[in-house]
Amino acid sequence: MRILLITPTYFSTDSVIGGGERYVLELARALGSQAEVKVISFSPKSKLRSFRENGVHYEIFPSSHFGEFSTHNPFSARFLFRTLVPDILHIHQVCTFVSDLACLVRALTGKAIFATDHGGGGAWVLNRRLPVYPLYNAVVGQSRVALRELRRDFQVPSVHIPGGIDLERFVPVEGSFPEKKILFVGRINPHKGVHLLIEAFRAADLVDFHLEIMGRTVNQEYLERLRRLADGIPVRFIHDADDAELLAAYQSACVTVLPSLSPIGSVDRHVAPELMGFTLLESQACGTPVICSSAGGMPEFVSQGKSGLVVREGSEQQLADGLRFLCRDRLNNPHRWATQCREWVGQFSWDAVARAHMSLYESFVQIGNGQRNG
Repeated sequence: MRILLITPTYFSTDSVIGGGERYVLELARALGSQAEVKVISFSPKSKLRSFRENGVHYEIFPSSHFGEFSTHNPFSARFLFRTLVPDILHIHQVCTFVSDLACLVRALTGKAIFATDHGGGGAWVLNRRLPVYPLYNAVVGQSRVALRELRRDFQVPSVHIPGGIDLERFVPVEGSFPEKKILFVGRINPHKGVHLLIEAFRAADLVDFHLEIMGRTVNQEYLERLRRLADGIPVRFIHDADDAELLAAYQSACVTVLPSLSPIGSVDRHVAPELMGFTLLESQACGTPVICSSAGGMPEFVSQGKSGLVVREGSEQQLADGLRFLCRDRLNNPHRWATQCREWVGQFSWDAVARAHMSLYESFVQIGNGQRNG
């Protein structure tokens, strides 16, 4: 079987990338052991890049950025011929110009087209002008919340495939004892709720603990606000951590916190709340429990009281209370928490995610073959 994954947002396999891009990268690697897999993405660079890595063929096409088009919503048509060849086309990020264009052209072949959304995209798209969504065969949600978001617009079959996480890379350190460190991993942006975490950390008054905020700065003004909030308390900002440093941070933390907030007053998919939360799965796979807010699909990936805590979105008080309880209990019972975390995340492995996708793809390929033979 030949599978083509399209992700409109540019990424590199050897650099820090966002959750949506990482999802496609990891899914492609997992599928690559079972099928012929290609990934297409886009870049403002002028030349086509084509390379193979870990059994996957990558093609990064040059795109134009003008008007409403940007790195999150690129303009390109050069890639379209590639969509005609494979047995399966799976588009990741549905609210972009290139996604719509690929779906329209691909529909001419009569072969299967699938969609998964990761909460990104742009304003200028074809689906607001043309009936694009009915052309998809099915949509796939990585959480129930993601599936609910898709069902608002797609009147096609829908499938829930939760996860995933690399259980071989993200592992606990045998016999280790957690540091008195609270960890945040994610983009430095207001909807991530880092300001609430800083205030809750101050209110929790955890003696000898420090807070480590690790992530790329998306909003410089927000970062300056966070620095002012952190004045006088032990908070460290890290913006250039590599993969090894990130792994070590997860493994050594007492607890990882993701206090995200839902966007207010918007129904656009490209500003959807957290649809999965890689940070939560990565931390738990390393044996480190988590605290997350009730925003989006994050509660689906935490076992309440077993692998962490879910607190009410926007509640500084619940977050502070959760920090006090979990930090103390983790220090008293480090191995119990680590064991429970690993047991919980086992169901979200990329192998399981890939098998579920292959089962879905094969069912539609068989249907298509039957229709053609008939």
